[in-house]
Amino acid sequence: IKTELKNEANQVQQAQVKLILQNEKGNEVASALSAKQTIDIKNYAAFNQQITIQKPLLWSPENPYLYKLIIQVLHNGKIVDQETLTTGVKTFQFQVGSFTLNGKKILLRGTNRHQEYPYIGYALSDNAQYRDAYKIKAAGFNFV
Repeated sequence: IKTELKNEANQVQQAQVKLILQNEKGNEVASALSAKQTIDIKNYAAFNQQITIQKPLLWSPENPYLYKLIIQVLHNGKIVDQETLTTGVKTFQFQVGSFTLNGKKILLRGTNRHQEYPYIGYALSDNAQYRDAYKIKAAGFNFV
């Protein structure tokens, strides 16, 4: 997991990045704490970390399991910023004439979607987005 931080202070800062991965129930399944890095004034620093998930639940269209990744920026051991992302775990591979998801070959049936509608343009409501996704899935497509 690569995290980039920018030091917007007018002095050199030291920071750490803590990662916490939670399952759908909010239980921690993995975590990592980076080493401290010094970030120059108005500069960036990249934190590259790895986490290991024991027996991950894999994301697929039939079972879209999602984890919550909490990214915390620490200064002197205290949280000064935090971001939460939703993510899934999967493996995929494209080969000539085939696509594999989580080790299973899948036939892609695709369609195109234009999300511009008269009078509202791109400002679709969540219900309209859901309706479109539902209709696409009901029509037998698995790729947009």
